Amino acid sequence: MFAKTAILATLAASASAFTPTTPSMAISFPKLGKAKTAKAVIPTVPDEDKPLTERLGGVGVSKPFAEGFDPLGFATRADAQEMIKYREAELKHGRVAMLAVPGFLLSEDFHPFFPNLPKWEYGIFALQDTLEQSSGVVGLAGAILAIAAFEARSFKAWEVPEGTPGSEASTYFKMKTDIVPGATLPAGPWTSDKLSPEEFAGKQTAELNNGRLAMIAIFLIVLQEVTSKLGCWRSMQTTELNNGRLAMIAIFLIVLQEVTSKLPAAEFDAATLEFIGNVFATPGDLFGL
Repeated sequence: MFAKTAILATLAASASAFTPTTPSMAISFPKLGKAKTAKAVIPTVPDEDKPLTERLGGVGVSKPFAEGFDPLGFATRADAQEMIKYREAELKHGRVAMLAVPGFLLSEDFHPFFPNLPKWEYGIFALQDTLEQSSGVVGLAGAILAIAAFEARSFKAWEVPEGTPGSEASTYFKMKTDIVPGATLPAGPWTSDKLSPEEFAGKQTAELNNGRLAMIAIFLIVLQEVTSKLGCWRSMQTTELNNGRLAMIAIFLIVLQEVTSKLPAAEFDAATLEFIGNVFATPGDLFGL
């Protein structure tokens, strides 16, 4: 019985192999329409790596520093929010320095509010001399209150302190990013509402450049007073004398060079210097002695 069943199953399988199939008329066509393309991923450049010409609207970038003035590399360590705070600090330091430079020059000889102060005193000791007078203490207290009142206006430019201080999400000691740095008390003819955007950016850059120059100047003035032990005006008088002496020696050498070498001063080169050096080494050759 089992043998018969196996034979029948084999015959059925063989018969199915010869069963004709119905031909299919279906044709597969490619899908029409725009092919989906992967969107190009534009890499995000961190704010710290952007050039200064692209940060804060390019304000503060001018010749001779075409790529921006940042000798200590503060911008390379600051994101957009930190950069706002750095620019605010730079402006405040620059403004204080612009007041300090004429203050140093005038206070050494001109102080009508404190006639008992000595003249030609070091500017770096002017505060100490002033505080030794009772009226000076009152003046200092008034100045501190005035500065505090002015600084209080800048509180609105800071973020509301939230989070844990020092954490990345914290807003402690961070400034808002939608403010104009330094515009604590906009007044005068050079505010943004009275000038075009280009003119306002030019005034901002001019203020930054003047502040940077003043910071360098006040540093040199203090350094000069500490090293020379002379007040600024007296040092300028001494410097004028020294420069005059140096100029007299220089003009004598220029005339001597043109007479002896038959070359104009503009062609003063190493060979000419060597020649004049030899002449001074043997003055008898020059004067026929």
